[in-house]
Amino acid sequence: MILKQIASRIQEKITTNNNPPLPAPDHGLRMLTKAINPGTPETSQELNRIFHAGIDSLARQFPVGISDAEKMSMVRSILLEFDAYRTNSETAFHEQLTCWRNVVTMLFNELLHWHGISPESPPAAEILDTAKSLTSAKEIQDWGRHLYEFLHPIDRNSPVDTSTAQLRATDPSSTNDNPVGLNGGGVALEQLRKIKQANRHAYVVFFHLNCLDVISKRFGQEVIEDCLMAIAANLTAHLPSTDLVYHWSDATLLAIVPRRVSEIMLSAELERIVAQSCENTIQIDNRSIMIRVPISFDIISTHRVHKPEDLLRLSVQSFNAGRL
Repeated sequence: MILKQIASRIQEKITTNNNPPLPAPDHGLRMLTKAINPGTPETSQELNRIFHAGIDSLARQFPVGISDAEKMSMVRSILLEFDAYRTNSETAFHEQLTCWRNVVTMLFNELLHWHGISPESPPAAEILDTAKSLTSAKEIQDWGRHLYEFLHPIDRNSPVDTSTAQLRATDPSSTNDNPVGLNGGGVALEQLRKIKQANRHAYVVFFHLNCLDVISKRFGQEVIEDCLMAIAANLTAHLPSTDLVYHWSDATLLAIVPRRVSEIMLSAELERIVAQSCENTIQIDNRSIMIRVPISFDIISTHRVHKPEDLLRLSVQSFNAGRL
């Protein structure tokens, strides 16, 4: 009825302005239908195509001189098309919104995984929970600012900066010109590449030396190098000759360990070796001083390494684990 009234008013206005009158009110309905159709918002390209085709078909069915009852029947058909499109568009919109939220959640979890941050940590969990209920543009903008502040905090080192620092600290060399006298990370990557190409299995172990900053402040950087050298010597002496130890960074040693039955047995073996390697006697100003360096280790199966360069990402995760 509303469409019919609008069409009649259009005809009256045109007649008042001394323009040629429309042949009949149903012609005004036909023109109005064609005018409204392109203006509908597009939520789904396929839904929009189906809707336009339906409206165009109905518009072409308006004959001249039909009864009011027939006109009202066709108007109801048009309104049903609009209502169906609105319902289907809302369903499509909610499905798209759900999919985008899932993608954002997946990408954020990947980001956390890369930087070694637990998704259960309070800051990360809050961001994830908020992402699941975003609706308006303002909420999305606020969430984006919150995410940026999480990744780049003002009052402390950000996960991104810490990870970047770790990557820069990695020893990429293929020589043994480091203070420990071991081959650098470049040789470890090449050895891992050979293992992957031969389709063999091994374990990669990161040995992290902790509290070095405290030791350095008290005794100096030279003592740190002596401790790293002594620990490397202990690891090399206690591990089988088939296990290769490398200098990964100034606070991390890396070992490639083949021929182990299980990760559990390897972990028990490394616990004993690490316990024997923590305490070392270092010469400082002609005095022998026992220095204890806490050592933690992470075991990574080569099945988790798709390409050797993945060790860079895994080393960051290993270093950052439990930091937040």
